Amino acid sequence: MNTYGSMERLIDAYVSFVNGIPFYGRAFLCTDCPNVASMLGRLKKRYTTYGTSIDADFCAADMRFEGISSTFEVIHRGAALGSVRIDMPGRHTVLNALAAIAVGMEFGVPFAECAAALAAFEGIMRRFEIKGERGGVLVVDDYGHHPTEIKATLSAAASFGRRVVAVFQPHRYTRTADLFEQFLRAFDDADEVVVTDIYPAGEVPIEDLHGERLAGALARCHRGTVRYVPSGPELPGVVAERARPGDLVITLGAGDITAAAGEILSALER
Repeated sequence: MNTYGSMERLIDAYVSFVNGIPFYGRAFLCTDCPNVASMLGRLKKRYTTYGTSIDADFCAADMRFEGISSTFEVIHRGAALGSVRIDMPGRHTVLNALAAIAVGMEFGVPFAECAAALAAFEGIMRRFEIKGERGGVLVVDDYGHHPTEIKATLSAAASFGRRVVAVFQPHRYTRTADLFEQFLRAFDDADEVVVTDIYPAGEVPIEDLHGERLAGALARCHRGTVRYVPSGPELPGVVAERARPGDLVITLGAGDITAAAGEILSALER
């Protein structure tokens, strides 16, 4: 939005991008997003759709979540292809896997090979990366720092059936200011939230904008416990003290909060 100024202009930019694809290219579009779906009538180049609607070229149906694993059925233009299992949780992970299948199959990779590759996929660093478990507390680290990402990641965490403790480090002063209200609605699936200081990423601080202010605003509208804990050496110990057996503790943010995940594990051992 800093660049385009409005959603309409942003959509226009994506339409122009897709219409600029070479004649031999193809776009893959997730029609679960209303803004993406609104583009289709304006596109002049080849595209393939995917999502959870049966109207999509590739549809993910009957999604099941159990612990770290996600399973779903793939329907391709009305024909059932079979089941896919991937050892990463969450609806957003299913859509990412479905996109990979769509790309593979459009370029000649058989469905069975796509499914086998996804079943063997071990995930990537900082995307619901399980760091370990100590004293019955599962510790996960994730790069999510935008409200939409956070909401999707915490929805996946909630599917584990554990109490979810989110440890969030806001990233950049400008992003925190621009998305402040959206952050207040991003943590609904967390039972407890710990907010740390804003990671500046080279930005100059904005007056009266800090982690403590975000924590206070979140506490006034969140169903669970919200507290501010300054970034620093005390943070892992505070989180470890509040965690209890059966919890899932997840560190969230694009800054140096990732280091805290391992430190929380160490603190749980003490």
